[in-house]
Amino acid sequence: MNMKNLDLTFVLGTASPSAVDMANAYATFAARGERARTTFVRKVVDSNGEVLYRHEPKTKRVFDKDVAEPSPTPSPKWSPTAPEPPPAI
Repeated sequence: MNMKNLDLTFVLGTASPSAVDMANAYATFAARGERARTTFVRKVVDSNGEVLYRHEPKTKRVFDKDVAEPSPTPSPKWSPTAPEPPPAI
């Protein structure tokens, strides 16, 4: 640990993910839990249209696909067994 360059605000949750990291996180939900590494070049084609390189994504399941599925019925905001909310201040 570098004691001269501490980011003490990190403990409070002020980390700043990059736009690419956020896009990849949203894409993982859209792909129902399949995460793919971020790539910027998907295909390289020469002047004759011949494909010189094609990226083949490798995915990894990072959470169950049911996590990203919408609930078939909305859950109630209040139920008889739920504790009373704290009073408003």
